[in-house]
Amino acid sequence: MSDAPDLYANQDTKYSRTLHAELNAVLFSKKTEGCTAYVTHPPCTNCALVLIQSGISRVVCPSPSEDLLSRWRSSIDAARGFFLEAEVTYELVEYGRETE
Repeated sequence: MSDAPDLYANQDTKYSRTLHAELNAVLFSKKTEGCTAYVTHPPCTNCALVLIQSGISRVVCPSPSEDLLSRWRSSIDAARGFFLEAEVTYELVEYGRETE
């Protein structure tokens, strides 16, 4: 697909043409069953479902910022519930130390 800058200047157009990192990682992975996913943000519901379905057993990410929560709180909270239901360990890390 084209990566012309004008295609990505509009946020809605950009998001319709890109994948979240979690899905991209799973698509390019040879083995995911029983693995740990280290991600840069708490996963959204769609990414949580991909991680669960792929057999990931543990997800580690930084604690979400207030800015991120203001936009994604309901999705992040639902994803956390999905991980709990699927018995996937979900760990938040804050500034180099683990929290629960």
